[in-house]
Amino acid sequence: MPGKTATPAPTTQAGAAAETRFTEHAPQGRLTAQRGLYAGPAPIVSKDLYAELEWGSAVRERAAISLEPASKVSGNTYFGRFPASYWQRWTTVTEVSVEAVVTGTGLLSMGASDVEGE
Repeated sequence: MPGKTATPAPTTQAGAAAETRFTEHAPQGRLTAQRGLYAGPAPIVSKDLYAELEWGSAVRERAAISLEPASKVSGNTYFGRFPASYWQRWTTVTEVSVEAVVTGTGLLSMGASDVEGE
């Protein structure tokens, strides 16, 4: 809710009165915010929630995907998107990078949207 702030729970130290304290996380190096997954944790979960096959043929596994020639897969799915605006709003993250391990030939396209979804 706009205008509302959360009040942290007080922590008590031996010999000191109760005080309010935030604990800041000071990362050492890079942190992983999200891993790309291409299939669910069990066969009952639809693979299209992770990576949608738009055309062609692909083998989708939990941590990897193999495409046949002339195939297209989209990560613009429920679990495939990276909610950058969420991270920007609720963390001090100022920059995000993407790493991909690919073999063979093809095109890897990354997209982004603004707060209006454009």
